[in-house]
Amino acid sequence: MGADAYKTTKEYLQALQSQVKKVYDNDVDLADLPKHLHLEKFNNLKHAKELNIHNATNYYNQLEWE
Repeated sequence: MGADAYKTTKEYLQALQSQVKKVYDNDVDLADLPKHLHLEKFNNLKHAKELNIHNATNYYNQLEWE
């Protein structure tokens, strides 16, 4: 990732957060969450594909507890 690692990670997390929040606010069921995520831009990040749904699910669950 190099020198831009912080910037790229921050951008990824902000995109993840905004997309999950939008899905949650639209009352989309957790089971349908993966259909609504558009994080392909970050697939070049190591383990991104494997972690996207895990990270998104965790944030969605946090929103339910707020």
